[in-house]
Amino acid sequence: MKNPNRTVRITGGRYRGRIIRTPGNKTHPMGERERIALFNMITDWVRESSVADLYCGGGTLGIEALSRGAKSVVFIDRDAQAIATIIDNLKQLDIYKTIEPRSQESYSVLRADIVALTETITSQYGAVIADPPYDQYTEKMIERLPKLVLDGGILVLSHPNEPPELDKMELMKTRKYAAAHISVYVKK
Repeated sequence: MKNPNRTVRITGGRYRGRIIRTPGNKTHPMGERERIALFNMITDWVRESSVADLYCGGGTLGIEALSRGAKSVVFIDRDAQAIATIIDNLKQLDIYKTIEPRSQESYSVLRADIVALTETITSQYGAVIADPPYDQYTEKMIERLPKLVLDGGILVLSHPNEPPELDKMELMKTRKYAAAHISVYVKK
């Protein structure tokens, strides 16, 4: 039987070149070229910031953020296999148990439905990265995401079509890569 898990390489920062796993065929991890371009655009917002990696799959984007100097990252996905993969990836990188609450960087892993979570969550982040599954993509999945972003912070959204208009968010850039669009918004 063929192994459904794929691997990706971290593209920059302290874990550059390290290989991590994805949860399998259900996910569409962002390619290396796209991640490099994305983090070139958002490095100043990620460094020393709190980051939320939503619809995170194996946690590739959140791990890239930690690798590039994020102060903290919360990984959120509703899939149990994705959560197990994130934990395995953090262990493989020797950061699963080494990050102490008093250290300068930290992370948390949360299994939750993001649409339901955005109805009750009060936490806000300097950078929110959302890469929802395109085969399930709806406006409802993204309409509440701006409330998670601190004033002056950014929302990075991977989406299948034209960039949506989002309340209190100003579109800075959109880039198209194959079937994906990646848009960066700043909260006004």
